[in-house]
Amino acid sequence: MSIESVMREIEIESSSGKKFLPIVGPVKGNFLYMLAKVSQAKTVLDVGTLTGYSALLMTKAVGTKGKVTTIENDKNYYDEAVRNFKKAKAKNIIPKFGDATELLKKMPENKFDIIFLDIWKEGYVQVLDNCVRVLKKNGLLIADNVMWEEEPLKKWREAIFNHKKIVSFLVPLADGMSVSMKS
Repeated sequence: MSIESVMREIEIESSSGKKFLPIVGPVKGNFLYMLAKVSQAKTVLDVGTLTGYSALLMTKAVGTKGKVTTIENDKNYYDEAVRNFKKAKAKNIIPKFGDATELLKKMPENKFDIIFLDIWKEGYVQVLDNCVRVLKKNGLLIADNVMWEEEPLKKWREAIFNHKKIVSFLVPLADGMSVSMKS
């Protein structure tokens, strides 16, 4: 199957109502894809892979010479994502199972052109400094669902706007995304 076909299957499963799958979806997905293409990203980190939708999307953006590393801490979702990667014949995805906080600490500095953050919202601020550390200069940190009014996302917005190593703005697309560039 093609990457597009597998992504479409995930979209259908997500919208069927049988199983709650909070994927980024095609609208915000197109925005992510454009950011990756315009920035000519070759290394992407997808933090909070779920079933692999955003990783597949980013794989399309970086092409066969790029690499997409994924992190998922739910074993069932991780296994499903790996199956989807195989089904799509996406050979440039490196899936990692485990806690994002711990895995990010072990990653080398200045490794990624783009990081897409879509984990448990209480963890956003907790991983911020390590995301910035592993991001290349002028790299993008993109976070999903940031316009929610829950306390963890209020703290996220405050943290990104006050962080000394990134410049950030909010995109009011659906429930919002933040885009931060490492300076």
